[in-house]
Amino acid sequence: MTTHHSSLTIVKGDCLDHLKEFIVANINQDMPYSSQKLAAEALNITDGTGSYTIVALTNDIVKISYQNGIAQADKQYAAILNEPINWQIEEDDQVIVAQTESLKLEIQRTPFSIKFYDLEGGFKLQGGAFSQDAEQATATFKFKLQESEAMYGMGSRGMELNRRGHELLYYNSHEPGNGMGHMVMNYSIPHLMSSEQYMLLFDNPAKALVDIGKTDKEALEYKSEGGNMVYYFINGRSFQELIQNFTALVGKQPLPPLWALGYIQSRFGYKTQEEATQELDKLLEAGYPVDALVLDLYWFSDHERPKCMGNLDFNQKHWPKPQEMIQYFASKGVKTIPITEPFFTTNSDHYEDLIAKDLLVKNKDGEVRTIPEFFWGEAGLLDIFKPEAKTWMWERYKFMKQYGFDGWWVDLCEPEVHPEDMVHVNGTANEVHGVFGHEWAKMLYEGYQAEYPDERVFQLSRAGFAGSHRFGVVPWSGDVRRSWPGLKAQPLIMLSVGFSGIGYMHSDTGGFIYGEKDSELYTRWMQYSVFTPVVRPHASDEIYPEPTFWEEEVQNNIKPFLQLRYQLLPYNYT
Repeated sequence: MTTHHSSLTIVKGDCLDHLKEFIVANINQDMPYSSQKLAAEALNITDGTGSYTIVALTNDIVKISYQNGIAQADKQYAAILNEPINWQIEEDDQVIVAQTESLKLEIQRTPFSIKFYDLEGGFKLQGGAFSQDAEQATATFKFKLQESEAMYGMGSRGMELNRRGHELLYYNSHEPGNGMGHMVMNYSIPHLMSSEQYMLLFDNPAKALVDIGKTDKEALEYKSEGGNMVYYFINGRSFQELIQNFTALVGKQPLPPLWALGYIQSRFGYKTQEEATQELDKLLEAGYPVDALVLDLYWFSDHERPKCMGNLDFNQKHWPKPQEMIQYFASKGVKTIPITEPFFTTNSDHYEDLIAKDLLVKNKDGEVRTIPEFFWGEAGLLDIFKPEAKTWMWERYKFMKQYGFDGWWVDLCEPEVHPEDMVHVNGTANEVHGVFGHEWAKMLYEGYQAEYPDERVFQLSRAGFAGSHRFGVVPWSGDVRRSWPGLKAQPLIMLSVGFSGIGYMHSDTGGFIYGEKDSELYTRWMQYSVFTPVVRPHASDEIYPEPTFWEEEVQNNIKPFLQLRYQLLPYNYT
């Protein structure tokens, strides 16, 4: 719908309906831009094969989506804002201009392109056109970068902060022994922040390649394997304001429980109730201020034949009195956190029940798609996108909580193994991969909100999506190599995900896997971690992560830093 008026201001209130009637009555059918529709909130522009929809959600946030017979844009994963605001619209034969109190968009109809301007700071970005490659089954948004522009973000990666000049895979991936040089890790985020003080968020969990000036140094290309064709432009006049605007769009990180910022001890893993109790006692007797102890997968498995992932209950042979143990830990001021995973081996206690209730991921033929050799045998994956699966898993968490657990470790939730031929209730594996951990975190958070509203949820989550932090996730950088390059990557990872609003990224202090025992490395990593959001030594048990297993000199260099951590807590947690 168009109008013969060359300048048009969208108004609010009761006048809107009268204005629409006036426009319809005076419409000029010969004018161009027949796809532009007068609305208080949205611009709809067709390009011959599909339609762009452009709305302002705040004065600094604009949503752009594209739909045709193949590309869809009807989902909202990361964003929580969905109510458009009114803005001013002007047009001539070539350009449509849409303006808020802070932003101006100059929209060229043919070929489609948007220029984004800050009304005070000037030009920010140009581009945003959609294209599709049927042969490669990819969908692309393309932008033009400024000559000296730096680009940050894309989540957890072992590389320099400026991503320009790189092509990055968006796909949450388990990388054992990661560190500097590992370009894809567990917590990818389809989000970029520019030195020109704007952000782009692609609200699409599908597998994607993001070319940030590598193929063409002046171009940014986001190329996904289908999924949700939506991106957001977020503006700011300072980086602080930019982060504030972004978290207004995707949500803010809730405050974790106080003990989460203390000292958390973990290991892969304590194999028995006796071992866990003994190691905790050693730490406390040595003067270490332990706030929580983490139980890895041996809590539910028989470590001699550990083929029961998904049991989600104590192995009574090795943990005969778990409630007494947890109560004892609590008497010492120590919380207990167990590991949980989304995979269920075929011989686990719940597998047949999950089959009967139709809660596991299938293949394209509608049959349960198991993974033949997953850790300890054939396993299925819980389809967390099914409401019934969420309910089933939440009931398991409630059962486990009766033991006295105070938080949860959600591991392998990329998912670690996610074959392309898996089909979830809401899409293929590649289409929904990025939001699997996000949905799991949402399930836990909403469960606590509904049934334990006086408790702050604590969930160690290895993977997630943009906005997962609003569910209280505390992520870490995966199975980092026990090495200096492993340590070097940590501040870069924390800063990068921090650009996306994640407040509590941390690492397996000391390094998790591979490498030799190195007292200097362990000391420096522990000292460094004191000043990170979370302190949690964790390692495979060929080199124990507890400081009590290290020589006296190492402990003498560690203890004062941990004490300083607690002295700073009143400033860090208010």
